[in-house]
Amino acid sequence: MLMDRKEILRLNNTLISEFVRKKAVDRQNSICCDEIKIGCDEKIKRFLIQELIKQGFVYNGEDNKVWFEHKKWESEFKKTYIIYYGILLLPVISGLLLIILRK
Repeated sequence: MLMDRKEILRLNNTLISEFVRKKAVDRQNSICCDEIKIGCDEKIKRFLIQELIKQGFVYNGEDNKVWFEHKKWESEFKKTYIIYYGILLLPVISGLLLIILRK
């Protein structure tokens, strides 16, 4: 079954929401992969979990227990936030510098 990008993003969001809803955000609260229900085929769910493990957002512990690494998520969010605001503020700062240098 081929899935478009929109569907994959929706399933990833649902998957992350399931981790948070089940409070599986650290090793002590890890859950079994079978406990996660995101409304798709089991193979697709496993693939998405493996991709999140490769990216460092989900950790795989003993006995097929997994948990969402909230610290990694916050770190990536902060990086994106800084880049976004840097892009927004760069034209303003450049404009102010040009005004100051013209005088």
